[in-house]
Amino acid sequence: MNGTYSADAVRDAAVAFVRTAQRPFYAQCAFQNVHEPLEVPARFADRYAAALPARERVYAGMVSALDEAAGIVLDALPALDETVVVFFSDNGAMANSAAPSGARANYFKGGKTLTTEGGTRAPCFVRYPPLLSPGWSASLVHVVDLFPTLVALAGATHALDLDGVDAAPQLLDPATPGRRREVLYNINPRSDDADQLKAPKAALRYDDFKLSFEFWSNRSGAALYDLAADPMETSDVANRHPGVVRDLAARLEAHAARLPPPFEPWPPFQGADYACCDCEETFARGAPAVWAPWIPDDYAAAPCAPPYAACVVPPCYGH
Repeated sequence: MNGTYSADAVRDAAVAFVRTAQRPFYAQCAFQNVHEPLEVPARFADRYAAALPARERVYAGMVSALDEAAGIVLDALPALDETVVVFFSDNGAMANSAAPSGARANYFKGGKTLTTEGGTRAPCFVRYPPLLSPGWSASLVHVVDLFPTLVALAGATHALDLDGVDAAPQLLDPATPGRRREVLYNINPRSDDADQLKAPKAALRYDDFKLSFEFWSNRSGAALYDLAADPMETSDVANRHPGVVRDLAARLEAHAARLPPPFEPWPPFQGADYACCDCEETFARGAPAVWAPWIPDDYAAAPCAPPYAACVVPPCYGH
């Protein structure tokens, strides 16, 4: 961004917003740290010069840059102790990268892009002094639970039919059992094992059991894990629990029946001829387009490069 480090750009925009926004407000700060490309101003990486190899210094420095930027945003809040602050990641550690970065999923299996626990578990911190006391909970929470939870913490109500559930009771009293029993990790019916998302292609958890399929297109490679006893996913217990396998597979089938077809235009993941906004399959079963326009209407779009050539209504939108 014109030589500006992305964490600084997000920080400055967030600070400007929270200082002038009319209350109540909602601000979402989507920092890119830590994400490839691994880059950070030298002053952050240099903190770890004596302790870590060069690439790991960069990764650790990116975490420090994020920490500093987030702290500056919090300091700018006009009423920090009256603000619900949520801090979390959108995926697990980048521990399965071909080039080691220093990211670690501890004892969890796999990393980012995988449906294994190392690729999907992430810590979440919530701060709201008027209602929340220090504590922790290991209950299931999914990112879609944030909206109903924030609504509840704000003392409001809604009548929407949502996938998310209110996790406020767990925050108010960590001993309270969580309402979420199911987590759908992913269903990828089209891609083969050579694409960006490696197998397993589908996975679902219900209570402590997790069922995954290496390939969803032919329902092959099923494995069942008891995450309460085996959070590292080392022992397939499908043969010992055939009824659980059937139940969780039925849940996956029910979810799959509701999904729009996946949209991944880069060959060979779904084929060179799949990069088409109005292809018949994209709107199968009346499903909407997966990607909504995100470029401003006044954006002077450059000519689309293949494989976007067929997707030009409007140019480059949805990508």
